[in-house]
Amino acid sequence: MRQQRIVETHKVMSYIAKINGKPGISLELLSAIAAKEAPAAEEGVKRFSYLDFFRDKSLRKSTICFMLLFFCWSFTTFGVGYNIKNMPGNIYLNVVYFGLTDALGYPAPILIKNK
Repeated sequence: MRQQRIVETHKVMSYIAKINGKPGISLELLSAIAAKEAPAAEEGVKRFSYLDFFRDKSLRKSTICFMLLFFCWSFTTFGVGYNIKNMPGNIYLNVVYFGLTDALGYPAPILIKNK
């Protein structure tokens, strides 16, 4: 509808209304809504691309830091989880400890990244 393809929008909305057992929306009403929304859509919509990631230094820095933290945590979790059966002590208690480290470890990168 924002791209002014009113007829296609009407077909889709009519199909959705038919499936839901509701009355469809009229083509005139859709045209009026599209005309009212068109100026606002042109002014406030900014398109982003992958190039913006490389242009913005703060976005690039925080994303790479966040990815590094998650990689380190995932690598450690995989290493411990893969070898948990060989750890000394009660295996069931080791699984509980492993679960506790997960509960603390998943939010930790978010907190560290924000600092």
